[in-house]
Amino acid sequence: MNKKIKVARIPWTIKLVPLVTLLSDDDNEYFGVSKHKEKVIEVAEQGHPNHVNNVLCHEIIHAIVSEYRIAALHDEEGGHDESAVQQLAVGLNEVLTSLGIDLVAVIRGKK
Repeated sequence: MNKKIKVARIPWTIKLVPLVTLLSDDDNEYFGVSKHKEKVIEVAEQGHPNHVNNVLCHEIIHAIVSEYRIAALHDEEGGHDESAVQQLAVGLNEVLTSLGIDLVAVIRGKK
């Protein structure tokens, strides 16, 4: 299932994919990935719904940090500060959940 979103008015595609498609070259598993050049977010659809929503929020935050060039959320190597991105993602998911918004359900077209 794919869903289009806009970040800084730039279209991004969100894809819910099997976990096996997110294996890295070093055989590490990732639950989500943001492909900034392709403007694609892929999230493994397996797992507890709250975890999948957290991963989706995490990857959306990465897209926001990239498109808005938020320097305060970059680490010393030029990548994103993963700890800050994760904290923002958990907080965002908590707010959305408290409002009755299930992002994964929205992506799947169920809400």
